[in-house]
Amino acid sequence: AALFETQRPAFRAQLARLAAVVGRRGRVLEVGSHVGGFLAAAADDGWEAEGIDVNADAVGFARGMGLRVSVATLEGYEGAPGFDAVALWS
Repeated sequence: AALFETQRPAFRAQLARLAAVVGRRGRVLEVGSHVGGFLAAAADDGWEAEGIDVNADAVGFARGMGLRVSVATLEGYEGAPGFDAVALWS
């Protein structure tokens, strides 16, 4: 929970840059969502955010926070197409 609360505000600057590049807030897929800090910040900022991660425990935590995230790899992702941006963080 502490990591989630730390990540959420830290991603706000990234979202401002992402909105500037995309030109608007829209749909974003995060690859490697972990506990969902970016997804929560994106939802707070008006994005329709969805994530994927290979770690089932992290996905379970993120889902428990009310976030849309699936256990999947990018190659195995079977969700709806049509994202305005894809986010990958190191």
